Amino acid sequence: MEVVHPALLAGFLLVSLLRLWVSRDTAFAFLAILSVFVLGRELMGQGSTVILYAALIGLIIYGNRYPDRIASLLQSKWATSFLGMCFVCYLSSQLLDRGIVKRVGWLILWDTSWKPPFSSNLEEALESLGGLFLLLSPFAIRAGVRSNPTRKKEY
Repeated sequence: MEVVHPALLAGFLLVSLLRLWVSRDTAFAFLAILSVFVLGRELMGQGSTVILYAALIGLIIYGNRYPDRIASLLQSKWATSFLGMCFVCYLSSQLLDRGIVKRVGWLILWDTSWKPPFSSNLEEALESLGGLFLLLSPFAIRAGVRSNPTRKKEY
């Protein structure tokens, strides 16, 4: 599982850069920058998490200031859903990794020796699923652009 997640993130970076090169849409540059920071955090380890958080805040601020530049990302319901599910998967993964789920289990069961079963495998699976959702985001933008033709039908 440790190898799958970086491979998915590298695929996300390559697809985002390829789509940026082909379409020159700023939304793909937005996703490529996101992928660089997420992949960098994965390769550098826990100490670089602060840089990822700063990059995420910067991307959110950019998206709020210039929503017209990432309009194709915001208009694609599939892409925004994939990004939202990626966030949920990474948040769940971090809750398992940091031991918060274990501590809540201690409060409920009143047993400090309890550990969530298969927590490390589940944490890696959630990270890989989040990487898959990231990888699918550029494809969803392309599908959203294709399914929304520019000319309107006359009835």
